[in-house]
Amino acid sequence: MIRLLKFENGHLQIERIDDHRQLPGGAKYAILSHVWLKDPDEEVKYDNVLKTLYRPKRGYRKIELCGKQAKQDNCKYFWVDTCAINKSDSNELSEALNSMYMWYTDAKVCYAYLEDVGGKDGVTFEESKWFTQGWTLQELLAPETVRFYNHEWEYLGDKSDLSACISKITGIHQEVLRESSRIPNYSIAERMSWAAGRETGRVEDRAYSLMGIFGIDDMQMMYGQGATAFRRLQERIMAMSNDYSIFAWQGVEEYGPSMLATSPDAFTSTESIKPKHHDWDYKLSKFTVEISIRLDPCGPYTYRGMMNCADPSTGSYFAIYLRQLPATKKYARVTYKKEDSAWITQSHAEEFQALEQIMIYHDITEFKSKLQGAKLSDVPSMSFRIPAELLSAPYEAKALGGAEWDSIHRTFTISVGSKTDDGMIGSLELGKNKFKMVAVRVGFDRTSNPVCMLAKSHGLSHSVSLHNRARTCGTPTNLQHRAQARKSPALCPSFGCSPPSTSFNWASRQQRAPRHCPRFIKARVWQDTRQMRERK
Repeated sequence: MIRLLKFENGHLQIERIDDHRQLPGGAKYAILSHVWLKDPDEEVKYDNVLKTLYRPKRGYRKIELCGKQAKQDNCKYFWVDTCAINKSDSNELSEALNSMYMWYTDAKVCYAYLEDVGGKDGVTFEESKWFTQGWTLQELLAPETVRFYNHEWEYLGDKSDLSACISKITGIHQEVLRESSRIPNYSIAERMSWAAGRETGRVEDRAYSLMGIFGIDDMQMMYGQGATAFRRLQERIMAMSNDYSIFAWQGVEEYGPSMLATSPDAFTSTESIKPKHHDWDYKLSKFTVEISIRLDPCGPYTYRGMMNCADPSTGSYFAIYLRQLPATKKYARVTYKKEDSAWITQSHAEEFQALEQIMIYHDITEFKSKLQGAKLSDVPSMSFRIPAELLSAPYEAKALGGAEWDSIHRTFTISVGSKTDDGMIGSLELGKNKFKMVAVRVGFDRTSNPVCMLAKSHGLSHSVSLHNRARTCGTPTNLQHRAQARKSPALCPSFGCSPPSTSFNWASRQQRAPRHCPRFIKARVWQDTRQMRERK
C-alpha cells in the first residue's frame, strides 16, 4: 500500500493505492528527495493535508513545486515523505520504511531538491547538506533518473550527467550512479563506506535508511534501540551473505565489545575491500559467529585472524586481532598495541596456520555478564619466576619488550596482548652460584609457548632471539610444550588459567645441547596469571 499525492482543482489530495506498480489507467508517479527543515513543525504532515491546513507551512512550497514539475513530466501522482505516510500508525510506518527503496526505484523520476543551493545565502552544489544525509543515499541510488534542482527550482542536471562530480562528493563509483542495478556487485564494506559520515535525525534511521541498499525489505522498525538497530541490520545481512567484508571495519574498543560495528562510520576506509575465496564461510548464532579463518599468533592468547577479503589493488588481506578466552575456548575481537586491524601481504599470508573453524563472540557483553564479578579489563599476565638459589649472589636483571622485573617475587611479567620482536622478555646475568649458571633468558617462541634458556658459559647475548633459538635448537620447544600441557585443575573463572599466587606449573627437561647454541640444563618454567595492577 502506498499513499500518493495529487493536485485537484488547486487542492492537495491523498489517494490510497494498493499496488504502486498498477496505478489507475497506467499512470506514473514522481517522487521527491529533500532535506527536512530544521523545524519539523514547518513541514506539511499527513494530518495537515487531511484538514487542509498545509498552505501556511514553510514546507508546502517544495510540495507545490514538485507537483507542478510532476504534471509537466506527465506524472498523475507524486510522493513526498513528509505527508504521504501516516506516521501515527506504527504498522504503516514500518511498511513504508521497508518499501521506500522500492518506491524510489519504481518512480518514473526523482526530483532532488537542494534547497540550500542558490538563493541569497546559498552554498555550492558540492556543499549541499543533501549529500550528508542518511536517507538521501538510497534516494540517490535507487531511482534510474534523478534530477537536481536548486532553491529556485532551477534545473542543475541529472545524476548521470553529474556522475563525476557526485562520485567525488560521495565516494560512490560512477558506474553505480549510471546503473543502480550494479549495486549488488559491490561488497558490503564498499556499500557501508558510502553511508559513512552521513547523518539522520534519529540514530535508528542510520540503519533503516540502508535496508534497501542491502536488499532487506522486512526488518521490524524499533525506535528507542539506538545503535542496536545497526547491529540488527548487520545480523540480517549476515543471514543472507557470506561476505567477510562486513567484519572489515575499524574503531574497535580496547576489548571488544563486538565483531559487529556500531555505526556505518566504522567503514569510512573500506571502499576498496572485496571478498576473496568462496569456500570460506561463517554462521551467526545467538552469541557467536562460527567462522572459517586462518590464525597467526602474535602474543599470549592473542592472534591475527586473516579474513576472507582483501584490497585488490595491493592483494593484501584484511586481518583483525583476536583474544582467546580459555575458559570457553572462544575468541573476542580486541585491539593489539593500540591497533584494531592489520593488512597481510600475500607472502606473509603463507605463514598463517591452516584454515580452521573457530567461534568468536559477536558481542562480548554477553560473555562479560558471566565473568562472576571479574572486570573485562582484568586481563591476565604471564610470569616467569626465577628460583631463589640462582639469585643468591649479586645479579643484573634486564626486562625487555614491555615486561617488568619484580625483585621481591623474582618474576619477569608481561601482560597478555603485549608483543616482543624477538620473543624474549627478560634476561639475567648471574653472580656466582652453586649451579654455576651465568645467564638466564626467558620469553616465548613463535607460537607463544614459554621458553626458558640457562647457560653455564658466556656467549648468550642479551639480544638472542627466542624465536630463532626455538626453531634451530629444538630443546626449548620441547620444554615449553611440556610446560604448557600441564595445566592446573583450579581454573580462573574468567580465562581458565591458574589463579594468582595459588597454582603454578613446573616442567623439567635434561637434554644435551647442540654445539651451535648454549648448553641447556635442567630448567624450571613457571606460568602464573594475575590481575593487571600497577606495581609499586
